[in-house]
Amino acid sequence: MNAGDYRLAIRLMFLRLLKQLSQKKVIEYKQERTNFDYLSQLYATGYYNDFFRLTRNYEYAWYGKFDVSRETFGIIKSEFENFDRKLS
Repeated sequence: MNAGDYRLAIRLMFLRLLKQLSQKKVIEYKQERTNFDYLSQLYATGYYNDFFRLTRNYEYAWYGKFDVSRETFGIIKSEFENFDRKLS
């Protein structure tokens, strides 16, 4: 974040989120699974809509290689922080 590489920061936040979900037994993490697989696991939970939005933002930034402005990053970071609070 400090270096301004917001795409990488979003990727790291997303990977950390997957780890947290796995540790809390909300998802079953496996390296070969896709984001769609995790969305499917969360479909019947109260986490689905928020996770869907975070996944979409991550995929646009990382795989779509969209430039992420400082302002946009701030919004996305807030969404990750809100999700973290829901998991606590």
